[in-house]
Amino acid sequence: EFTYPAGYSKEDALNVVFFGGSITNQNGWRKYTTEWFAEKFPNATCYNSAVGGTGSEYGWIRLGKDVISKNPDVVFVEFAVNDSTATTTTKYMESIVRNLNALDKKPVIIFVYTANINFATNAYTISEHERLAKAYGIPTINIHDYAQSRYNTEPQFATDWDNKGYLGDGTHPNEAGNKLYGEYVTALLTSESSKYFVKPASNASVT
Repeated sequence: EFTYPAGYSKEDALNVVFFGGSITNQNGWRKYTTEWFAEKFPNATCYNSAVGGTGSEYGWIRLGKDVISKNPDVVFVEFAVNDSTATTTTKYMESIVRNLNALDKKPVIIFVYTANINFATNAYTISEHERLAKAYGIPTINIHDYAQSRYNTEPQFATDWDNKGYLGDGTHPNEAGNKLYGEYVTALLTSESSKYFVKPASNASVT
């Protein structure tokens, strides 16, 4: 059951920005989440500011044009897959957070971690993003861990996963994967709204 978080109401004209790579750009979890906002916040405007094949370094470069220009109230950030081999991920992700925090209207920031058919592929990046999220108090939606938990406990899910029943090319969700991702994201936003609609700390020390 959804309860509006403190300080929010159905009438709020929120600007919601989806900032990430191709998994955000495709009509998957972003589409489900956009529909969720249309239902819960009918006056909200959602912006697709995702660019396929790009990580947080290019995200940092285009932050002003593609995110800050939208006067955001909520920013979903999804770069874990494309940052999977980037040792600089923490530097650029933290710069994104600090630039958003410096705005006169500081937005809610939510990190989203998607999965690869080989769960180990994104483990490093997610751990780096998690250090940042914990330091700044940024809520996260960890689809990677959710899928891996089901993989480890549901034999049929594991079989379907291994046979690319959710990720058609091993990375990008197909129709079933989009449903899996989208329903998980919106379920968390519904059941734990007070956890997700919070603003990060202004400054933090990442350890």
